[in-house]
Amino acid sequence: MKIALCSDWYPRIGGVTSHMVCLAKELQKLGHEVTIISKNGHEGAMHEISLNVKETNVQFLPDSVLTPPNLRKLGKILKKGKFDVVHGHHAFVPTSLFSISLAKRLGTPTVLTNHSIPFGHSSCVWALIGYSLLFPYRRYINKADKIIAVSNAAADFIKHFADERKVLVIPNPVDDTFFNDGLNNKISNENKSPTILYVGRLSHRKGLHVLILAMKRVVKKIPDARLLVVGEGHTKEFAKLLVKALGLEKNVKLLGLVRLQQLLLLYKMSNVFVLPSIYGESFGIVLLEAMASGVPVVATDVGGINEVITPNYTGLLVEPGNSKELANAILKVLNDSSLSKKLAKNARKEAMKYRPRIIAKKIEGVYEELTLN
Repeated sequence: MKIALCSDWYPRIGGVTSHMVCLAKELQKLGHEVTIISKNGHEGAMHEISLNVKETNVQFLPDSVLTPPNLRKLGKILKKGKFDVVHGHHAFVPTSLFSISLAKRLGTPTVLTNHSIPFGHSSCVWALIGYSLLFPYRRYINKADKIIAVSNAAADFIKHFADERKVLVIPNPVDDTFFNDGLNNKISNENKSPTILYVGRLSHRKGLHVLILAMKRVVKKIPDARLLVVGEGHTKEFAKLLVKALGLEKNVKLLGLVRLQQLLLLYKMSNVFVLPSIYGESFGIVLLEAMASGVPVVATDVGGINEVITPNYTGLLVEPGNSKELANAILKVLNDSSLSKKLAKNARKEAMKYRPRIIAKKIEGVYEELTLN
C-alpha cells in the first residue's frame, strides 16, 4: 500500500514524531511505501533514518504547529501520490485535519490518531465545547473513517468530538533500539553518583518543576544524587532559576536535546527514570523507552500512565504535583536494589507488548479493513 502519514508535529521532538518515525520504519519493513507530509520537512529532525518527506509550508508565516499548511500544495501532493490510505497524526492540528478532508474528496480512506489529552479530559464539559466553541474541529475530526487513540484516556477524550463507533485504541510503539540496549547492557553505576533521568518537553504540564523540588529532598538523603534533564521547552529558563534558588547546581544538569546514541547511553547509565507530569499525559512514549532499556520507572498517576505502569510491579506511581511523595518514591528505588531489579525486569517484559512490529501490524489491519471496504 501507499500510505501518507500527515502531521504538523513532524519533525519536532516529542511523542508524535517518535510514533510516526517508528511506524514509518516498520510499515516500510512490511513492504509498504510510506510518505510523511508536514510543513517543515527534515529541518530539526533528530532521527537518523531516511524517510520520504513532502513539505507543505507557507512562506512568511510563523513556525508553529497551528500555522495552516499550503492547501494548494497539500492537495497536489495527495492527488499526485495516489495514496491508498491517508493517516493524520494529532487530532487538533491543521495539516492532519486538512489532509483527511482533502483525501475524502479524492475518495481515499482516512485514519486519524489522537495522541493527546487536556486537563479534565474525561469531563462532559468537553462534549459541550465540542458542540460549540470547537465545533469546526468536531466537523473535521469526524471526516476520518477510523480514529485511533493511543490510550483509553485518549479515547475517552476524542469521543467528545467524534462518533465513538469509529474509535479504537492502539497504543504507541517503542523503537526496537531501546530493547537492544536493555538489561544485559546496563552500565554499572557502582561507586558513581546515583542518576535520575528525565526525558521530555520542558513545559508546565510535564511537571519538571515538581521533580526539581523533589530533588531537594533526595539530595538531603543522598548528597551526590544527580538529575539529568533531556529536552527543550518554554519553561527551561524557569527550571534554571529554580535549580539555582534551591542550590542544586551541582546536582541538576539540563542537557537540552541529544542524539539517539547519547539518549541510549543515558538510559543505560541511569538508576531511575522519572515522568512527573501533572496533567495531559495521554501515554508517555518515554516511559516505554525507559522500560525497554531496563530502567526502573517512577511516574505520576495521570491520564493514560496507569495503563502502562502497574503500581509496585512495573513501576511506582505517585500523586501528581506532590514533590514529597515523588522524592520518597525515588529514594525507595535508589535505596532498594532488589525492588529496583524487580521493577526493571517486569517493566522490560511489559514493554515487549509495544514492539514496533506488533503495533504496526494492528495499524496495518485498520488500513486493510478500510481499503477492502
